[in-house]
Amino acid sequence: MRYLAGCVLLWLGSAPLAAPAQDVEKTWIFLTDKLDATGKATQVEPGYVSLKAMERRARRGSAAVPGHDAPLSQVYLEALAQEGIRVQRQSRWLNAVTAYLTTEQRQAVRQLPFVLKIQRVAKLTTDAQQAAPMSTVVARPLSRLLDCGSSCYQLQLVNAEKPIDDGYIGTGIVVGFVDTRFDYNDVQLGHPATRHLADAERVKYRNFTSDDPGVGTQQDVSFHGLRTTAVTFGNHSGELIGPCYGADTAYVAHTEWGPLERNVEEDNFVEAVEWMESSGVDVINSSLGYTTFDDGENSYTTSDMDGDTGITTIAYDLAAEKGVIPVSSAGNSGTRSWRIISTPADGDSVIAVGAVDPDSSTTSFSSRGPTADGRTKPDVTAQGRNVYTASSLGGYSYSNGTSFSGPMVTGVVCQILQANKDLNPKEVWEVLTSTANQSASPDNDKGWGIIDADAAISEAKDRRTAVDLPDLPSTFTVQPPYPNPFTDAAHFELALSESISDLQIIVYNILGQRVLAPFDGPLSAGTHTVSIHAGGLAPGLYTYVVRGANEVQTGLMVHVR
Repeated sequence: MRYLAGCVLLWLGSAPLAAPAQDVEKTWIFLTDKLDATGKATQVEPGYVSLKAMERRARRGSAAVPGHDAPLSQVYLEALAQEGIRVQRQSRWLNAVTAYLTTEQRQAVRQLPFVLKIQRVAKLTTDAQQAAPMSTVVARPLSRLLDCGSSCYQLQLVNAEKPIDDGYIGTGIVVGFVDTRFDYNDVQLGHPATRHLADAERVKYRNFTSDDPGVGTQQDVSFHGLRTTAVTFGNHSGELIGPCYGADTAYVAHTEWGPLERNVEEDNFVEAVEWMESSGVDVINSSLGYTTFDDGENSYTTSDMDGDTGITTIAYDLAAEKGVIPVSSAGNSGTRSWRIISTPADGDSVIAVGAVDPDSSTTSFSSRGPTADGRTKPDVTAQGRNVYTASSLGGYSYSNGTSFSGPMVTGVVCQILQANKDLNPKEVWEVLTSTANQSASPDNDKGWGIIDADAAISEAKDRRTAVDLPDLPSTFTVQPPYPNPFTDAAHFELALSESISDLQIIVYNILGQRVLAPFDGPLSAGTHTVSIHAGGLAPGLYTYVVRGANEVQTGLMVHVR
C-alpha cells in the first residue's frame, strides 16, 4: 500500500496502466550462494562500498556480514537468461533477483539447482487521504534567524525550531529518500523550497522505474517525493523551513510510478536502499508501505507484520545493521480493515512514525499497533494533518498523512546525528522515545508519543562522552584461530587500524587447493570476529591466509572430528 496521503493533485484524463497478463507475475528468485565459474565466492568490486559507508559502518554498524556486498553469481544469471528469463532487479543483500514469470516458468525455476525459493513481489495499492483544508492555526515566526512562515506550527509541535535557530540543521549528514517523482525534470529538487540543495550540487538522483512495464504510457503527476522531501529539507524563508535543510547531501530514489491504480513493486525499494547504504547515507526516509497483491493472488496479511517477513522490512533492518537509521511512515489505515502498520514500518530496527492532529490528538487515519508479534508500534509521532509543504507548479499547500509526519522525524534524526554522529540506530531510537511526550506510558496509537527535538538533541549531546568510539587498533593484526584443533567451527579475531575494501580469508588444504573462503569483501576499522564453519571439510591440516591493506598473515589450523 502506498501512502500518497494528502494528494491535492487530480489525476485527470488518464486510464490505469495495463497490467501484465494474468499468468505473468513479478517474482523474487532467491539464490543458494554466490559462486563464480571456478566455484569460488564472488568478490566485491573495489570502490563498491564507499569510504563514507565504511566509516559509518565502523561508527554505528552492529555486524559485518560476509558476502553481503558481493555481486550475484554471473553463472546463475546467465543460466536464468538461457531459460528465457529477463532479470529486472538484483539484490546483493538478499542474494535474489526479480523477473516476470509465467506459471510454467515459475514451475521450471523452482527446479533449478541454484534456486533456493521463489516468492511473488509485493505490490502497492493507493491509500490517499483527502486534501487538507487551509489551516486556521496562526503560526508565529521562528525566533532569530529564519522566518518559517506557515510551516512554523509543525516545527513548534515537535520543538524543532530552537535547534534550528541554534544551528542544528543536519550539517554533515547524508539523507536518503525512497519515493515517487521528485520534480518536473525528475532529476533535481528544483522547487523553491529545495532548490538550495540542487544549486549547491548536493542532490544525488536515480530513477529505478525507467524499465517498469507501462511507465511512460500515463503521465506521472504525483510529485509525492517532492512533497515529502520538502518537509525535511525545505529552506524558503517566509514559506517553509525543514529541520534538515543543511544536510550534506540528499540521495533521492524514484522507485514508485505515481498514477493511481498502478501496482508498483517492492524490488525497486530494495535496490535503492542498497545503493544508498553503499554510498554512505546516514538516514533513509520511506513514506511507502507494502501490504497486498491483487485479488486472487497471495498477499501479505496482518499476521505477516512481524518484523521478519516483508522484503522491504528485511532490507531496512539490514541497513540498520550497517549503521543506517531507517525511518518509515506508519501508514494511513487506521480507519480501514487493515488498520495496523505495514512493511517496512513493522521492522524491529525501523523508526515507525504515526500522525497527530495540530491539537496533538491521534489522527483518525494513522495506522495503529501492535505488530503481529506483539511489539508496540508506531514508535513516535509528529504532525500529520495540515502539514505545510511544497506542491507542484512551485507552490505550497497543506497535506494529510503519515507520509508527512515521517519526514519531520527524519529531519529531527538529522539534528540528533549532527549533535552526536556516533549514535547507532538503537541509540537514536532510545533518544527519540525517551524524550517524547508519553515516554513513560507508550501505547499503540502514538507509541512513545510526539517527539521533542530540543530534548532529544540534549540527550544526544549528553551521550557524546559516554558513547565515544573505542580506540582503534594501531596495526593490522590477526590472532591465531581458536579453538585449534577445531571440530565444528574456528574463529578469527581481526584488529584493523583502518577500513579495508578488499580483505580476504582463504583456507587451503595440504595440496595447496583452495577449500574455503569464509570472508571476501570490505571490513571497517575496529575489531571483528570471523568464523569458519567446517561443514563437509575433511579432517586434516590446513593453511589459512589473511590478506588485506598490503598485509598478509598466514598460519596452520587442524580440523578434527
